[in-house]
Amino acid sequence: MGITGVLEGEEGESIASAHAGDRLDYNLPQNQIDFLKKLRQGSKTPIIAVVTGGSPMNLAEVHELADAVLLTWYPGEEGGNAAADLIFGKASPSGKLPVTFPRSLAQLPAYESYGMKGRTYRYLEAEPMYPFGYGLSYGKFAYSAARLSATKAAKNKPVKLTATVTNNGPMASEEVVQLYLTHPPKAGAQTPLFALKGFQRVSRAPGASTTVKFTLTPDLLALVNAQGQAVAPSGPVTVWAGGLPSARSLELGPPKPASAMLTIK
Repeated sequence: MGITGVLEGEEGESIASAHAGDRLDYNLPQNQIDFLKKLRQGSKTPIIAVVTGGSPMNLAEVHELADAVLLTWYPGEEGGNAAADLIFGKASPSGKLPVTFPRSLAQLPAYESYGMKGRTYRYLEAEPMYPFGYGLSYGKFAYSAARLSATKAAKNKPVKLTATVTNNGPMASEEVVQLYLTHPPKAGAQTPLFALKGFQRVSRAPGASTTVKFTLTPDLLALVNAQGQAVAPSGPVTVWAGGLPSARSLELGPPKPASAMLTIK
């Protein structure tokens, strides 16, 4: 987004500011947004916004103005070469967000309370800008045939899950297969909306498939209560292989995850 030090700013300037490096908001500098708006007005070709940073930021306007957004975090000295390889198709993006990008600061609970309600992808009910675990690639992956070694399991027994991952795209690509659980809500308990329990990175050529395998041990199936104790749940649990199975995640275009239903006795 930046071309000169005036647009980009310097880290030293932030550290020497009155806020000692802290941010009063999570917006990008307005001159960068103005610069992107002018590019949009005069451009008939696609615009790719390359964004650097170390934490979530407000990318709502960037999302609307750019045809694609590439988040490179702090990529180091070879970051320019890496970004160029991705932009010009020498390599396929495969990263997934390790954090949630909120639509606004209003979605973030105040730190006056350290309760988990509304915090992180596990408890956020509002629709974020970019959800945890989100990321696209040039591959066109599809998930299918999610199967459990047992559809009913005792609380102290592990269960295995297998799923098929196929690259239907024109380019060899990597995909990070994520494993999530969804427990039905229970009265009086703070149950996560989603819970990440594992992930695997796979690489597939165009048209190729592979089978991923996960083992759900009793500790991975357990829920943590308000006293911080891991408690074995009972009843139905939905097991997902793919990306975060939230409505916003699916709206942004990643492949639909495959699912299977497990009943814990």
